[in-house]
Amino acid sequence: MLWPAFGLEPAPYGTDSLDALAARLTSRSSEQGVAVLDIGRPLTADALVQLGWRMGTVLAERDPAVTSFCENEYVLNLRSTEDAGDFELQPFSPRELFAHTEASHRPSGQRPTWIVLQCLTANEDDASAQTVAIAMDAVARCLSAVQLETLRSTQRVGSSHPVVECDAPVFALRDPSVTDDRFTSDSGKEAADAAVLAAMKAVYQTRLVRRIPWRPGVIAAIDNTKVFHARTAGEPHGSRHLQRVRVRRVG
Repeated sequence: MLWPAFGLEPAPYGTDSLDALAARLTSRSSEQGVAVLDIGRPLTADALVQLGWRMGTVLAERDPAVTSFCENEYVLNLRSTEDAGDFELQPFSPRELFAHTEASHRPSGQRPTWIVLQCLTANEDDASAQTVAIAMDAVARCLSAVQLETLRSTQRVGSSHPVVECDAPVFALRDPSVTDDRFTSDSGKEAADAAVLAAMKAVYQTRLVRRIPWRPGVIAAIDNTKVFHARTAGEPHGSRHLQRVRVRRVG
């Protein structure tokens, strides 16, 4: 299935400076959760990092499992490889990457604000390995007031922060069907599990899903406080090559 696409906004690089690109990405993603710009050609890895620094604090890739995919400490090269089955290597698997908040196991102040992605090469088949986003506020509207309130007091076992924070709301959640996550709540475990299940069912409602239309030179900023993101299944060693930096808002 080919999901409906976000609109592409032309922003030729060379016309807009990195400062201007950073401003457009932050403002558009703040408005709609995802900003998608066509800058005409990919940035160099160094320029992508500099773009990130103009948006906030660029987070280094510290996980030893992904260092072989890293460039200059900050840029993660996302290419499909053979499926290793390891949780840490999911970004490189041809299998589906289920909907999640980036770094959901961390408190809000330690999570990235933006996932910035650029396309170097795209798959010939647009339906393969689609990057998709689902708005958190739309998911919240699918839940009852009781379910949402339960999630505000629900925590993943071993964590110190709730699944839902803020009035907006902001979710910190990864599909528990592919993790060992267990939940606890002031309302009890059964209520917590039921509310998490209701949230995940809402996430996968097809009317809420939009894809990023990748082609070389397209750059996107996903606001991690406003949308879940996921990836559909692709092919091992497919031609798609994305680069990612993660950025935390300053202040």
